[in-house]
Amino acid sequence: MGLGLEQKISIRRQFVAGQIDEPMAKVSIGAAAPLELKQAELKLYELEVELRKAELDLSVVRRQIDQRKGK
Repeated sequence: MGLGLEQKISIRRQFVAGQIDEPMAKVSIGAAAPLELKQAELKLYELEVELRKAELDLSVVRRQIDQRKGK
């Protein structure tokens, strides 16, 4: 099932406005090759891992600050 012209224009506008990146634009219009999709999924996973690590690091720092305030 193909996309209508209006949907393609909407996706293009989002891409130009920086609201979606190239891999997501290709996925949205159904033109992403399976390898590109897997690469985009891997990048998303990597970013999620980095976010979780940053959240953990922040939690450790906050605990250290709270401990120093208590002394």
